[in-house]
Amino acid sequence: MAPPGSAHPNLTVGGLLAAGGLETAEAGRNNSGFCLGASFFFSLGQRYLHPSCSAEPLQSFLQEWQKKTECWLCDNQRLVLASREVLKDFLNMERPVNLEAGRHPLETCLSGYLLAFFASTRSQSVQPWSFYETGLSIISSCAFDEAQFFAHFRITTAQIAYTFYVLGLPYHLPSSVLQLQDAELGAVRTAPPWGLPRLEDAPLVIDIGMGLGADSRYFLSQGFRVLAVEANYKAIEVAMAVDWVKPLVLEGRLTFLHAAIAPPGKGGQRTTIFAFEDRPEQSNAQSWVKDFGGVAESVRTVECGDLLRTFGEAVYMKIDVESSTIDCLESLAESKRHGRELALPKFISMELEAASLFERFLEILQELGYLFYKACRQYVYSPAPCEQGRYSREVPGCGSGPFGLAASDYRRGVSWSPLAQLAADRRWVEEFEQGLDWFDLHAMRA
Repeated sequence: MAPPGSAHPNLTVGGLLAAGGLETAEAGRNNSGFCLGASFFFSLGQRYLHPSCSAEPLQSFLQEWQKKTECWLCDNQRLVLASREVLKDFLNMERPVNLEAGRHPLETCLSGYLLAFFASTRSQSVQPWSFYETGLSIISSCAFDEAQFFAHFRITTAQIAYTFYVLGLPYHLPSSVLQLQDAELGAVRTAPPWGLPRLEDAPLVIDIGMGLGADSRYFLSQGFRVLAVEANYKAIEVAMAVDWVKPLVLEGRLTFLHAAIAPPGKGGQRTTIFAFEDRPEQSNAQSWVKDFGGVAESVRTVECGDLLRTFGEAVYMKIDVESSTIDCLESLAESKRHGRELALPKFISMELEAASLFERFLEILQELGYLFYKACRQYVYSPAPCEQGRYSREVPGCGSGPFGLAASDYRRGVSWSPLAQLAADRRWVEEFEQGLDWFDLHAMRA
């Protein structure tokens, strides 16, 4: 891996913009203050759909974007090609630079340009970090209202920013990171490095099913301590190879636990998982994986209830361990039934592995005292390079997205819904069954 602050050798100018003969280094020029002073020039509505959005090539791109939001897993080619034309227009756009002299940035369709930056992540090509940093600069300076942005485009700027970090954080921790999780981090004092909270103040996040570490890196960059649980040791080796992560392990901000999740009463034993050599993040405890090239490995087991008792209170627990996700929830419920002392996380999420688990997830969440939910799309957090083809060190792993206030429900954006309404909210389950997207279910206690 390249050292922090340097370009990774695999992060080359890919086909998306290189095919158009553009230098993506230009993306980094004059990239601060895109929206400064914008309120003097256009109304709140125009901040999201400025009149220039109706001009080409933005109009055609936004039409393709609308189609995408109606079928997230449909083919990306037309959207990617349309985004290339928009980004060519953006990179050739003249922008005033003398802000101190009172000149304001060009009034234009910045929301459309931002969506085009995001659409580029559906391409197989990975761009230099300065490319994605330009998109982050638009988010930072424009301060879009998330509810308004979602109402217009069916995605939030936090979802976009998270995806940029999935691509960039394996190689580089920026000196300034957008604070997407401030509400969950709380009022904690910060200290070096990178303005992270002091170790003793940093809230804990438990990442169960770490995969190749995309979510753990995101949590660390946002200031949390992280316990990363992973059954496949090769995946841990990949995550540990990221240079800026290593000092955080030594400091105690990140703890790796090589273990598989067990059902109640089965912790502290050993079990067999089946791992793919070329996709270590896709290990599974079910034997059918062996028929597709999975190699059997013996690994120790741990219960989710014991994780909380051993490592202490967590603000968030992410559960993404395929067929073992239900075992994790059952462990938490079993602990509560037997009166064992257990501080449940305020936020919890789990991937819906099968539609048949929907009712059981709901029952356990209600039993545990969770009151609100969001059903969150997962396709948006899966840039094409980390989902297509065999394992590559170019983009080590996809992630699950932000949590808490920053998590985005597929219908309501950042708004939470009462858990009592979940039984009647079946459209996301139907989309999953039809292969139109896959989902994580987020829940929150009072």
